[in-house]
Amino acid sequence: PKGASLGALHEDPDRIRRPMVKVEGVWQEVDWDTAFRRCTELPAPVIEKYGIGAVTAYTGNPLAHSFSLARYTGILLGLSGMPLT
Repeated sequence: PKGASLGALHEDPDRIRRPMVKVEGVWQEVDWDTAFRRCTELPAPVIEKYGIGAVTAYTGNPLAHSFSLARYTGILLGLSGMPLT
C-alpha cells in the first residue's frame, strides 16, 4: 500500500533532495533559483517557434487525491497562457 511505504520512500538514501540539471550529459546539483530559471528558459525556443499552444503540462493522478491541487493547478496553468483543453 502507498501509505505504508511513504516512510521508506522519504528516507531512501537515493532520493533526490536537491534540483538537478544535465550539463554536457552529466547530472549536476544546482540551487533552486537556477532550477526555476531553467524551467522558464527551456520552453522559450519552442514557444517562440510554435506558439504557446505547443506547450502543455501533465499532472498525472495526484490531482485526484488533493482538492487543493485539483482546484489550483488549472488556475496556475491558465495564468501561464497555455490552452486548457
